[in-house]
Amino acid sequence: MAENNSTVIISSHNLTEIEELCDSVGLVHKGKVIFDRELDSIKGSIHKIQVAFDNAKTAADFPELEILSENTIGSVQSFIVNGDSDEICRVMREKGAKFCDVIPLTLNEIFIYEMEGQG
Repeated sequence: MAENNSTVIISSHNLTEIEELCDSVGLVHKGKVIFDRELDSIKGSIHKIQVAFDNAKTAADFPELEILSENTIGSVQSFIVNGDSDEICRVMREKGAKFCDVIPLTLNEIFIYEMEGQG
């Protein structure tokens, strides 16, 4: 299709298929466009960050970051954060993170976190 300069619109709830087929993705919720961007851009702007601190932190400890979700299992904390992964890890390390791992998210996971943010 790209060589013909054509666009195909696909509507699906199967985000795994969409992720495999599409270069650009739009998300519509209640008639409102939540995002409409290149898939690589979407996946490059929202991250699962796993960290460990001597004393557990919460999203409130990082007002400079756009944290969508947080979870703690044992001594490892996971944050879903919008933004540049290098900058996110820099901030986490400045606040005492022992390590900062960036875990790629699937389109389905991104959809879930974006929808949680929409209420």
